[in-house]
Amino acid sequence: MGERQDVVQVMLIEVEAAPASDVAIPTDRAPQVWARGYTGAGSRIAILERYNINATADACLDIVAARASTVDPVGHKSRVAAIAACNDPNNPTLRGMAYGAQIVDSGHDNTQPDIIGALTWATDPAFVNRAHVVNQSESIELDNILHFTDRAYDYWVKNRNFTAVIAAGNTSNNVTSPAKAYNVIAVGNVDDNNTVSWSDDVMRGTSSHVNPNTGVEKPEVAAPGTNINTVAGQDTGTSFAAPQVAGLAALLMQRDPDLRNWPTAVKAIIMASAVHNIEGDSHLSGQDGAGSIDAALADWVAQTEGNTGTCSEPCWWNIATTNAYPASGGNVERTFMANRGERIRVAISWLSYADPPTDTSLDLLYRNFDLQVIALNGETRRSESAVNNFEIIEFTAPATGQYTIRTVRNPAGDRGNEPGGNLLGIAWSKQATYLPDVRGNVDGWTSTFAVRNDGAEPRPVRVTYFYASGAYAGESNTALAPDQSWRLAAPSYLGLGVAIVDGAEDLSVAVLQEHSGPYTLDAYAGVATARQDIHIPIVQKGNSGWYSDLFVYNPNPQNATVTLTFKAAPNNGNDWSNTYVLGAGGMARFYTGYLPALGVKFVGSVRISSDSPDRPLAVAATQFYGASQLMELSSTQPLAAGLYGPLIQNNNSGWKSGVTLRAPWGNLPMYATYQVSGTGGGCAWETWWDNPQIVYPAPQGNPPGCGAAPNAFFSAVGR
Repeated sequence: MGERQDVVQVMLIEVEAAPASDVAIPTDRAPQVWARGYTGAGSRIAILERYNINATADACLDIVAARASTVDPVGHKSRVAAIAACNDPNNPTLRGMAYGAQIVDSGHDNTQPDIIGALTWATDPAFVNRAHVVNQSESIELDNILHFTDRAYDYWVKNRNFTAVIAAGNTSNNVTSPAKAYNVIAVGNVDDNNTVSWSDDVMRGTSSHVNPNTGVEKPEVAAPGTNINTVAGQDTGTSFAAPQVAGLAALLMQRDPDLRNWPTAVKAIIMASAVHNIEGDSHLSGQDGAGSIDAALADWVAQTEGNTGTCSEPCWWNIATTNAYPASGGNVERTFMANRGERIRVAISWLSYADPPTDTSLDLLYRNFDLQVIALNGETRRSESAVNNFEIIEFTAPATGQYTIRTVRNPAGDRGNEPGGNLLGIAWSKQATYLPDVRGNVDGWTSTFAVRNDGAEPRPVRVTYFYASGAYAGESNTALAPDQSWRLAAPSYLGLGVAIVDGAEDLSVAVLQEHSGPYTLDAYAGVATARQDIHIPIVQKGNSGWYSDLFVYNPNPQNATVTLTFKAAPNNGNDWSNTYVLGAGGMARFYTGYLPALGVKFVGSVRISSDSPDRPLAVAATQFYGASQLMELSSTQPLAAGLYGPLIQNNNSGWKSGVTLRAPWGNLPMYATYQVSGTGGGCAWETWWDNPQIVYPAPQGNPPGCGAAPNAFFSAVGR
């Protein structure tokens, strides 16, 4: 049946289980992107499929245009559209991946010519609602040969520069048309086992993964597609993984609208950031391609367009190549900066050239680009496939400094003059967990690291140590199975230093600070995201014997200018600000006892900021009393309009809690709502006007209705 021109879709029915769309999209880490203010607004996604979206899904979608067809009688297309962009305020857990994007409902009559008619309609440059992304969750031919629809996608992507995302199919075997096309992103199906945790994720057995006879590696990426729940019902298959990738493309296009016309850059970004390895090699394997998508990491890459400069943070480049540039045997180079011990991934992508499509029309790779990444010592890593229109490399940086991405036009396989030139997309990402306060037997304190593999596959793990000056001090290595943890002590020769663990998205890291004689213990979470602007809400000096240390780490290969701005609580010391230059890779300790400008006593907060967004910082801050009492936190928590306090000690067997809040703006009201756990009702309310605001005990007045251990919600925007 798959050979017949009048058969458009062959679908496999899979066993039903618990629905889980409220799990799938968090597994993709899309909510982190939403929290940054990106929802796909301004982007348009065409849902290209037989029928028109039904009323149930239509109610939560912003459909701006429709190509007339029969209303979806089975719900398949409606579920696909809902996964891409549903925004139902009554079902916030069923939000689509890009719930701020608009939908172009591109229906067709179930014949292949009309399928391509729907494609050209949705992507027509003269169309005011032209789609920037096309999603097709349909399977047509099931063999391993390029057919009419594959060639048509390759032709129209090359000529109209939109991003196309296609379900790989549910054959357990061959990737189906049109996912076999070079210029699309084919998507496989991950079973997330109804958990947000990555460690139990597996590829769905029916997910198509056998490459077409062109040899191009398919699928390029994967996403959760098993038992996905939507406002239009639940379903399973690559059909429901693909719109998550289409939605991710829409999120990236809101972040940088230039990506609307650079499908090769979109593919490079998505592959460079798809670090959730489900099976096989960590950067490219047979069933999950580059891996399952990671929206938060993709968004980090997309926010910086590299142009011709050197990127200090993950970024992407778009390069229009011609028949003369680069010349056969020549290359294009771009550069980035990285630290020793960071895990790096680089991807490039370009387009095939297709003639106006028929079932046998020309569709070839005119260019055979190879990828090299060269360290400053000349050490070179290579990806040199002869059949893919992408290349990808992953490694742990062996040294701190500048790396060169070299894209080589390999004469072998080069077909000469290519009509219209080509679009070369390049992207790189990094993963690292930064540890700003590492102690190797410092005044009786020793740091012990707890590292856990949160991923679905075994992986090597490296911890790289640096002295406070930024000089390399050594490393430790192991291999961890999924859910396995590794505990190791910092080397005693390190003294006071820092460390980098070569992962973040698939690793959890904590640092335990242990003191011998008398024994005491505290811990802080490793910093997975360095930030330009950091707020530490509580800093003390001479407050009934309590002081603070600030460990400010510059995990960048360049110097950073760092400003510390202290803000005292009323009648608790002096406001003060000062600027320092922190060397590349270096850490500075700021002990409040050595800062006389704060006054004899200081209780308040501090803002720690870098002079440039490409020189972000990692910070650990302590409160300590004497030689052995320590409380420590790190800069893992970004600013938030609302924060939860899961446990407040309200004179609980003599234990009491204090609360410190700091807002990045001036004195505005901040609110606290306390409630008895499990009741959902408030038991006490407080409004505060100072910034920073220090409350002890909290809640004030020991309200009896709150019991001994209430929880709390703190906000700066109202109760």
